[in-house]
Amino acid sequence: MKDCNFAEFTPVILAGGLGTRLRSVHPTLPKSMAQVCGRSFITFLFDKLLAAGFRDVVVCTGYGAVVLENALGAQYRELKLRYSQETSQLGTGGALRKAVSAVDTKYFMVFNGDSFANIDLRKFIDSFLAAKTIAGLVVIECDDVQRYGQVRFGE
Repeated sequence: MKDCNFAEFTPVILAGGLGTRLRSVHPTLPKSMAQVCGRSFITFLFDKLLAAGFRDVVVCTGYGAVVLENALGAQYRELKLRYSQETSQLGTGGALRKAVSAVDTKYFMVFNGDSFANIDLRKFIDSFLAAKTIAGLVVIECDDVQRYGQVRFGE
C-alpha cells in the first residue's frame, strides 16, 4: 500500500452535542469526555488518529465546550488540538460549516466524538484518493438499525 498523504486531510471531531442520554451519569461533562477505563472517550479517537499518522485535529465544541477545552488543552501527545466552538446549537451541519474555516487542507474527515470504529484510516484514505471522488463514507454493519438508521447499497 502506498503512503497516505495526510497533509491533504484534516480530521474534524464532532464533540458539541448535548449528551442528553448521558446526563444522569455525567451531568456536567460533554459526552466525548465520558470516562472509559479511566480516560476520556475522546482520547481513544485521538490515539487512533495518532496511530494513523495525523498530527492535527479540529474539535467541534458546543455544550460543555469550556470543560472540554480546559481538560484537553492545545495538545494531546503529538496531536495539535484546535477548536471550533459553537456559541449556539448549530446541529451537525452547522457545526461542520463553522469548522471549515479552521480546516486548511484540501479534504477533511468527520468523526463523531462519541463513536469509535476500528477501521484502517490509511486504507480508507488510499481508497478515497484512488476513487477520485468528492466524498467518502465509512459505515458499520449492525443487526439492529432502529437506533442508528441505515445505509442501503445497490443500483
